[in-house]
Amino acid sequence: MDFSDVNYLTAEQTRIENFLQPGDFLITRLSGSLEYVGNCAVVPSALSRAMQYPDRIFCAKLSTLVNQTYVSYCFEARPLRRRLEEAAKSTAGHQRISISEVLPFSFPLPPVDEQEEIVKSVEHRTSIASHIGTSLQRAFESASALRQSILEKAFRGELVPQDPNDEPASVLLERIRAERVAAADAVKPARSRKPRVKTGAANKP
Repeated sequence: MDFSDVNYLTAEQTRIENFLQPGDFLITRLSGSLEYVGNCAVVPSALSRAMQYPDRIFCAKLSTLVNQTYVSYCFEARPLRRRLEEAAKSTAGHQRISISEVLPFSFPLPPVDEQEEIVKSVEHRTSIASHIGTSLQRAFESASALRQSILEKAFRGELVPQDPNDEPASVLLERIRAERVAAADAVKPARSRKPRVKTGAANKP
């Protein structure tokens, strides 16, 4: 949730029932991309100011028997995501779901303490995956830079000690180019002349 990206309403546009409350469970109902439909977020316990939520979002009040973060992870699970995407409808370039399609969805609901342990486990593994992703990206960038450096050294002849009697690479390349041109000229087929056909009046019998 990005609380810095907001729009301002007039007093006439303000709806008291649409003000966010700490702990509210928000679900994206409308988006230009299917992957963002059904995304969830939990309103933090501290809000710096009064805020309303737009009509692109459903606002749910969860039971005290559920961990809000656990429910948001359930919405990210592949089986539920598949059902959400199948239920989404396209209208005027937007993907949307209705509340009647969200309410029937079900997911495992273990005791609250077990939900909390699941959340901790997911967050721990997510942190590890993020760290691995960052390490792989750095390794890829380092490998790309090393490859470029090796190619540059190879073109400059700096990978192995050079014999001072060796001809420069530019001279070698020019000689190879000249040899290829000469070889191509040597195998060009000679043009064959077509025999001339005399034309004249046909012999009379």
